Amino acid sequence: MKRRSVDIGVMKPVQSGFKKTKGEFALVGDALLLARAADLNSDFEQINPYCLEDSLTPRIAAELAGVKIDPDLIMESFNKLKKKHQFMIVEGAGGILAPLTDRLLMADLIVMMGMPVIIVARANLGTINHTLLTINYARNRGLNIAGVVISSNSPEKEIAENTNPGLISELGGVPLLGIIPYLDELRQKDIIQAVDDSLNWEIVVTYLREVKSKQDSNLVQKDRKYVWYPFTQMKDWVSGNQIIIERGEGTFLIDIDGKRYYDGVSSLWLNVHGHRRAEIDRAVSAQLGKISHSTMLGLSHRGAIELAEKLVERAPDGLEKVFYSDNGSTSVEVALKMAFQYWQHKNVKNKNKFLTLTNAYHGDTIGSVSVGGIDLFHQIFHPLLFKTIKAPSPYCYRCIFQKEPDSCGFACIDATEELMSRNHEELAAMIIEPKVQGAGGIIVQPPGYLSRIRELCTKYNLLLITDEVATGFGKTGKMFACEHENISPDFLTVSKGITGGYLPLAATMVTGEIYDAFLADHRERKTFFHGHSYTGNPLACAAALANLEIFARDNIMEKLQPKIVYLSDKLKNIANLEHVGEIRQSGFMVGIELIRNKKTKEPFPIEEKRGVKACLAARNKGMIIRPLDDVVVFMPPLSTEPEELDEMIDILYQSIVSVGDDN
Repeated sequence: MKRRSVDIGVMKPVQSGFKKTKGEFALVGDALLLARAADLNSDFEQINPYCLEDSLTPRIAAELAGVKIDPDLIMESFNKLKKKHQFMIVEGAGGILAPLTDRLLMADLIVMMGMPVIIVARANLGTINHTLLTINYARNRGLNIAGVVISSNSPEKEIAENTNPGLISELGGVPLLGIIPYLDELRQKDIIQAVDDSLNWEIVVTYLREVKSKQDSNLVQKDRKYVWYPFTQMKDWVSGNQIIIERGEGTFLIDIDGKRYYDGVSSLWLNVHGHRRAEIDRAVSAQLGKISHSTMLGLSHRGAIELAEKLVERAPDGLEKVFYSDNGSTSVEVALKMAFQYWQHKNVKNKNKFLTLTNAYHGDTIGSVSVGGIDLFHQIFHPLLFKTIKAPSPYCYRCIFQKEPDSCGFACIDATEELMSRNHEELAAMIIEPKVQGAGGIIVQPPGYLSRIRELCTKYNLLLITDEVATGFGKTGKMFACEHENISPDFLTVSKGITGGYLPLAATMVTGEIYDAFLADHRERKTFFHGHSYTGNPLACAAALANLEIFARDNIMEKLQPKIVYLSDKLKNIANLEHVGEIRQSGFMVGIELIRNKKTKEPFPIEEKRGVKACLAARNKGMIIRPLDDVVVFMPPLSTEPEELDEMIDILYQSIVSVGDDN
């Protein structure tokens, strides 16, 4: 294949019977032969992670050498090589059922790699039985069999050697890819030439093309047949050509065709340090080697305890306890129920309502929808919801009081105080997205707004719930958005970025005063009766701890500040476009509101879907972003480098221009 200008990577994960040497070519045996055949002069540690001296099955050879074969290390090496090459050839060791560890067979490794299998068999007597057994086992494991290669082990062909290859192909139902002749001397150039002359390359190349095409086609068909997507009109989805993501790398998403896209919304505001961050990968893998899950109902585990400590240390002052759940909506549900139950324990029974903002979004479960304020998402469910009181959101660009930000005197705050004054005896809490209302359109609150809300909640005896599911973990330029105005809420909810965007996990942090109200004798029934099956999942906690370690060790927040300034400067050109009404930015959270008329702020008709079209244009240019109606959201991972921001902003600019009236 190398002779046919195909970029080939090679790997021999484990080999035994060779002593590894140190030198210019730090490979030996089969691994060395593979690397030389592929003309590779680097990545030796990835090509052959384990080289064992004793000529025994890998498990035993490793035990005698005092080595533990780590499948995660093998897969890490494999994935690094896979990223670099168009195709990979991986040579096994000892057969499909050869044990690598006490719990891992060679077949398991093949499954993990997701590769088709070429079975190499000898030609003489006895090969039919063991080759067909291998074929049968591979099929039972769901492996794709590309075909069989017969390797002759005698210079003279007997009847069996002439008939066995055809019978294996016939009975096994697999292609015969070729018969490699016996060689008197195993010189590299002779081996390569023999393989080149003997293999049926038409079958090999056709198989590789057809397998990929069939796999991709099947995925698209199955997707349309079985999957119902969130926030998606499925009539449009099934009629379109959709992207199927296979892997990620840093700031990029990579689809099944190998096309790379900038992740312009951090995989829905989740990803923090880029995809496949090694430290988080290792943390999750290490935890997987211990236990993947255990309940927190009556038990605990190290990760949940250590993570709670780290969260409390990093959170605003006064937040002392951590209650785990598994997503943003549930973290809000927990806070709402705790706030209600707190007042019941305090014997203030009439405090049972919540104050929230218009344009608010707090999740999609019934409680979190009840305190939401986006009719597009929530109106149809109104009969299911509990009643709340809504205050005007500080949407300065479209101020409902028809005032300008510089001279409004915080009219929205005055209206909020009026509601508190009239209803404080029945209001248990106010819930707010601090600094930025995310799904409402990246509505950035003016300076002083958040601290004033904190003051009013204290004045009128309301608990304050800050929903930092979207804003937490650096996205606004502070670790938590509350830090912008140095406020301490009674509840703080987090999810999304808590694990670096790896695994579902959420936490509701509360003050000691809230926690203490639930402490009582069993007979008083003051327990908080709420929990989830995957509360505090150990794998997610491991990812979260690694995430926080990266923040601390790499000074992420300090390094982010110049990138925020750089991004702000780059956005100025977009702000000058004819159909851009306003760009709202807080840190790496950016909303670009598209409008028909810049002077009157007249929006485009909804049916024109300008925001959707801009995002589709960006996709065609190599970046994934999503709109909130006609607000285009841009929210890259915090790890995004300035040169990447240059390319992403250029795509954003071109995409918005492409959906203007002139186009």
